[in-house]
Amino acid sequence: MIIAIEGCAHGELDQIYRSVENLSRQRNVKVDLLICCGDFQAVRNESDLQCMAVPDKFRHICTFYRYYIGEVKAPILTLFIGGNHEASNYLQELAYGGWVAPNIYYLGYAGVVKFGGIRIAGISGIFKGHDYLKGHFEKPPYTSGTMRSAYHVRSLEVFRLKQIKEGIDIFISHDWPRGIYNYADTRELLHWKPFFRDEIANNILGSQAGESLLHELKPKHWFAAHLHCRFAATVQHNETQSTNFLALDKCLPRRQYLELIEVPHDSNQSLELCYDPHWLAILRSTNHLLSVRPTTQYMPSGGPGSTERWEFHPSQEEIEEIKTIFNDDYKIPLNFVQTAEPFKPRPNYNRNARQAEAQLNPQTTEFCEKLGIDDPLEKLIGKPIILSAPVVNPDEIALEEDDDEEEQLGDQSEEPASHENNDVFFVDTKPQKRSKMSLPQPQNETLDEEPLLKEKEEVAETTNLDKSSSMMVNLWNAVNELQDWKSGKGIILHSVGETFCSGGDLNTVRQISNPDEGYKMSTLMHNTLTRLHQLPLISVALIQGKALGGGAELATACDFRLFTEKGEIGFVQGRMGVVTGWGGGTRLVQLLGQHRALELLLTSRQIAAPEAVALGLANGITKSSELTEAVEEAKQWLQPKLCHAPQIVHALKHIVATARAVPYEESLLNERQVFAMLWGGDANKKALEQNIKHK
Repeated sequence: MIIAIEGCAHGELDQIYRSVENLSRQRNVKVDLLICCGDFQAVRNESDLQCMAVPDKFRHICTFYRYYIGEVKAPILTLFIGGNHEASNYLQELAYGGWVAPNIYYLGYAGVVKFGGIRIAGISGIFKGHDYLKGHFEKPPYTSGTMRSAYHVRSLEVFRLKQIKEGIDIFISHDWPRGIYNYADTRELLHWKPFFRDEIANNILGSQAGESLLHELKPKHWFAAHLHCRFAATVQHNETQSTNFLALDKCLPRRQYLELIEVPHDSNQSLELCYDPHWLAILRSTNHLLSVRPTTQYMPSGGPGSTERWEFHPSQEEIEEIKTIFNDDYKIPLNFVQTAEPFKPRPNYNRNARQAEAQLNPQTTEFCEKLGIDDPLEKLIGKPIILSAPVVNPDEIALEEDDDEEEQLGDQSEEPASHENNDVFFVDTKPQKRSKMSLPQPQNETLDEEPLLKEKEEVAETTNLDKSSSMMVNLWNAVNELQDWKSGKGIILHSVGETFCSGGDLNTVRQISNPDEGYKMSTLMHNTLTRLHQLPLISVALIQGKALGGGAELATACDFRLFTEKGEIGFVQGRMGVVTGWGGGTRLVQLLGQHRALELLLTSRQIAAPEAVALGLANGITKSSELTEAVEEAKQWLQPKLCHAPQIVHALKHIVATARAVPYEESLLNERQVFAMLWGGDANKKALEQNIKHK
């Protein structure tokens, strides 16, 4: 079998495949498999670019998207692991491996597969000691910190790989195993990379995790990249076992980034990519060790007094169980599916697009359900789209029955909401039987010359928040659509009745009153309200009645809160025998400080409008309690805060939101980056031309 080994790909797939074709023609051989050792850069669109931890000058779409959409197909089966220059959001969808495009397979955080009877193992990312013992806690949209820690090797994957006792033919990593330079002449290496001298002398060049795997697994071949040079070594483990190590450069002209090797294999085995049953058994038996928390977690060690299992090499019984689950058919299904809109080629594409939200990949969902293990990304974000039944918040109390009112509303004919563009968007928060949701249509141009709010235009409303389809699901959908409202500046959340948010149907709550369902519901609303809070739009909660439990938490997710004279807010979760479940407790501490927040949570008392203003929980009180007039007052109150161009409003909101979520130095860095992105832009040039600063 002829295998092509490539170092750092850096998105240059077209060039790599051309080089493989040329080299195979020169050698007069047929290449059966291409292995890439990281920095693959599976970038599907502009949003993926923003999830790569690289300087802006290196953020290029390159050519992967053409393979993703099927415009071209990889001419050779391609297998790769992740490096430190990746669209981590996409790879995170495939924690246990999967097809990123037809005929291109990602090995996952770590993985073991078979091809023609050859066992190939690998681990993605690079080693950083400060993250090694943590769980996979990162999820998009990333901060500058989590964008980097997302590709750091974790102890769980190393522990799992060490359970493999069967021989490994090929191992793939991105960074080098530490100490590999001790097994070859380093003079040539230091000639090309003299700055490695001190790291080699101090034995700190390379991955400690890789070093332990090298001596534990003793693979026949080990391929790596990362340090952008070619280096070969042979590690003699014992009289019968040795590892041939080869590191290659990145894909650039006159660089040594590609080599062909011949690996003996059983010619009776078909050249198909297959799961390794031992690896599947290990994943299944160690599923309980998976963590998605940023805290230290130690793997079982079997120390004195330990009673837990610490050795997970599969037993014959566990292998038989896997054989039954997979019906003795380990061929990896060709189930690639697109999960994001692909890049559309055009001049001057948007290099400053926003990061996309995390989403699940059907390949991983199918694999996990079949094997009976957890998808780490699902543990982080839940399954917000796939809801088998309406889910409501058990934190809230049903304050009133509106059946009569709902029947009357259901009989009324309703005018379709306007689709014209507006700067302010209104969201109804009270469950009612209303017409289908209607949102302002996104537009490419901003209407800077037009008045902020025009009397002749209707304001669009979200009105699909009936009980039967769940207010939470509709709010999640509304936030999704608002994220794409590029020309908008502000949103106002209000009820259509006397109560800001009256809670869910207690009968439904009783049906889902178990920890698993509660966790799923909490995860859904944590995600929804966090994204609402992080929208680039300025949000106002108009509390014209009671906002209790989940309604109070919803209000804290807004940038501002206005009360009518009848408005009340109360964190009454304690009365229901629970705590805040939608992130409201954390936001309340940020708003009021520890002591005031704790007092409100412990007493569960309801706060009237004047006290809410005094505490800093409300930003003002409207003169009118009548809904239409109160909404108009809220609109006029918000208007002066939306005087800048949309991109400026969005950027200012981003700076403030980021400052509350990240460390001080990271916030300063973000502010500089946002400033640089806008400097010399259309709004800046227009202001300079009009000498606005001195007017």
